[in-house]
Amino acid sequence: MSDTARMFQSRPRELARLGAGAAAASFGALLGHGFRVREPSLAQPAAIGSADTGIVFEVAGSVSGLVALLFSSSGCDTVCDCLGAGDATERRSALREVGNIVVSRAVSAVADHLGARVTLSVPVLVNGDAGRTLDRLLSRRGDGVIITTELRADGGEPNVLFVIAQDASRPES
Repeated sequence: MSDTARMFQSRPRELARLGAGAAAASFGALLGHGFRVREPSLAQPAAIGSADTGIVFEVAGSVSGLVALLFSSSGCDTVCDCLGAGDATERRSALREVGNIVVSRAVSAVADHLGARVTLSVPVLVNGDAGRTLDRLLSRRGDGVIITTELRADGGEPNVLFVIAQDASRPES
C-alpha cells in the first residue's frame, strides 16, 4: 500500500469532507444555489441503498477506488431542469458532464491535499437502481474504506449523496 493510500485510510472522514466541500461548491456554481455538506459517515456495501440515478467513476493512481454521485429521481430532474436539458439524450449528457465537473473538482481537492496523482475514468451513468448497482460494485472491490456524505441544496432539491470509496489494501507494485 502506498504512503498516500495509508494517509487516506488514516483520515477518511477529513478527506471526504474536503472532497464533498469542493463538490458542493461546484454544484452551487453550476446550479446557481448553495449546498450544505453533512458530516461524512463510514458506510458498508449494501448500505448505500435506494438512489435512482448515479454517476460513477473509477479512481486510479496513488489512491484507487470509486467515486459516485447519487440522486433521487426528483433530484435528477432538478439538475436537468436547471441545466435546460430536455430530451433523454440531453439529460444523459448533462448528468455525465455535471458528474465530470463535480467529481473532478472533488477528487482534485483531495489529491492536491495529499500531494497525490490520480486519474478518473470516464463517467458511467446508471439509470434506475443506481444505489443498489453501486452497492454491488463496492462489494466486489473488497473491504476498502467507504465514506458517504450528503450534499443538501439550500431550499430543497437536489440532494446528492457523494460516495468516495478506497479500494481494499493491495500490495505495492
